[in-house]
Amino acid sequence: MPITSKKQSKAKADWMKENSKMYGVRVMKNTEKDIWDFLQGKEASKVIKAALREYMENHKED
Repeated sequence: MPITSKKQSKAKADWMKENSKMYGVRVMKNTEKDIWDFLQGKEASKVIKAALREYMENHKED
């Protein structure tokens, strides 16, 4: 359902602030070309989340 009022917009912004966090990563075309090329044409957020989950699974602290 689309947001149709300022009240709905504020409620969504409040919910997002409470329940999510934004992380940013800058990939340099010249010095990180392998990553740059790999992510082209892919949904980067899904790839990065999957990579983090795989990393976490393989690097559990005892």
